[in-house]
Amino acid sequence: MYDGDLSKPAYVPTVDALNAQGMQVGFGNTQNNVYNITPASAEASPATDEPSSEDNQTTAGKGVGVAAFVILLVILGCYNMIKDSPEPKPSFPSENGQRPEGSNDQAVLGAALDALRSCVKAPVLKPVHCPQQINDFNADNAADVAWRLHGDPSDGARVVFNGEEGRFHVLGTAVMTVSYKEAPNQPRFRLRIVHYWARIEWTNNQPRLAEIRAYDDSPRPETNKRNPYVPDDVAFPLVEQAFQTCAAAKSSPMTPECPASKNPIQSNKAEWKLNGSPLVNAHATFDSPSGLIHVTGNYSITVVYKLWLSGTTSQTETGQYDAVLSVDDGKPVVLRIQKP
Repeated sequence: MYDGDLSKPAYVPTVDALNAQGMQVGFGNTQNNVYNITPASAEASPATDEPSSEDNQTTAGKGVGVAAFVILLVILGCYNMIKDSPEPKPSFPSENGQRPEGSNDQAVLGAALDALRSCVKAPVLKPVHCPQQINDFNADNAADVAWRLHGDPSDGARVVFNGEEGRFHVLGTAVMTVSYKEAPNQPRFRLRIVHYWARIEWTNNQPRLAEIRAYDDSPRPETNKRNPYVPDDVAFPLVEQAFQTCAAAKSSPMTPECPASKNPIQSNKAEWKLNGSPLVNAHATFDSPSGLIHVTGNYSITVVYKLWLSGTTSQTETGQYDAVLSVDDGKPVVLRIQKP
């Protein structure tokens, strides 16, 4: 302020001082609004040329505290929302309503199995109105497609009646394999664990399929299968026989049901030989969700072949294997041998 002394120049507030004053007043109002405090006096205190560092630190500290408090409230709110949210429920319905007179689970399951048997007759990799499909890049151009159904698709299946819809629902697991050829005449083999969902109507005292598709919702109710208890002295010779069949190949690589090489040799004339027994230290386990038996162990196999410029040469392939067995019509069979 001007004190009347002509020897001193009149005080003129600088732009920085005016800005500082505006910032302090604005920030103070913000704090009052956050805490819902009404100031005792609306008159602003006179600004100084330079706010002290202590004032800046105090103001900044309050701002950080308010922000941290707000963030904490948001985190606590989100946590309570997540904690109190209900567990997701499967799309597969629960039993409700009165079942149609004369209906039974065996007949309903039979209609679902008939649909699966019809689906494996499809000559394509992505059949419509069926639960299985292969999504390879050249799937639409596949030739000689042959699907096969393995195990017991009804084992472990769930059958419920949904009275609200007036239909039976069947949820189960099927094992399917498919062999086919890709251009240019390359054989392929795939194994699929198919979770199927069938809707069955009961009309004129007979089951009738309304729909069957893949069940890909989450969570999925369990459809575990019973252990067939295949003894090792039955399963292991089948695995060794499957290896001998692989080694009987006269070309390279071996058929797609056999272990695939990391660097496969392309040769129309080749001879394969197993080095030792693949059953040494082999171990068998049962997988209840699929109903498949897995025999794991180590193998070593050598291929002798001819190259146009190099002549006769050989290559040895070693590693772990996983032989997959299924019990089809009461008999265990090896579906494929692969590297884990």
